[in-house]
Amino acid sequence: MTRVPLYWKENFFNVFNNEKATAALTAFISLKGNVADFYYLNKMMYLLERKSILETGMPVFFDRLCSLPYGPVPSNVNDELKNVRQMWDFADWAPYVRFNGQTTVELIQEADYDYLSRYELRSIQQLHKEIEDTLHLSKREPSDAFNTLHSYVMKLPEYVKKDAGSEYLPYEDLLIKNGVDPIRAQKIQDEIDFQTLLTIGIKADAA
Repeated sequence: MTRVPLYWKENFFNVFNNEKATAALTAFISLKGNVADFYYLNKMMYLLERKSILETGMPVFFDRLCSLPYGPVPSNVNDELKNVRQMWDFADWAPYVRFNGQTTVELIQEADYDYLSRYELRSIQQLHKEIEDTLHLSKREPSDAFNTLHSYVMKLPEYVKKDAGSEYLPYEDLLIKNGVDPIRAQKIQDEIDFQTLLTIGIKADAA
């Protein structure tokens, strides 16, 4: 049975790297011409976190991945974007993005990209190009682009069909469903767990 560490349930906001997430989000919006769809951003941020875990054994911004009816998302990113839509200037990401309607996210200013490594910046550019070259989203109507991207995500090995609600997707499960040996996947999960515990300890000492 897959472990669900206690801190993921009670304290996962403490390990979420807000600076990296904000930088990655604004980079994706910038690549889309400073305007991007809410659902698109959730999917691209998920694909970035996924790519890093599969290729390096570490997430970029240590989000809690969840499967929703329209595919997996990084839950903190999803919540922070919703906060911008609902709380306006009071949201943490309000200095960087704003909503124009219910789903259109506009870039106000780019975050500090120094928080991202060269690998992470390159991965963002690669994912943007890969999705655009494969799906041609910029040439589609919004509803068609949404359905096309959703169909793409449905083909990922870790996709779980959900009619309602959400389901936690541990990094270990993501690795195993993408062909990583279970013993190796557990070792990677243990290392991520160790790094997140260190992060919690560092933040607690700084408080």
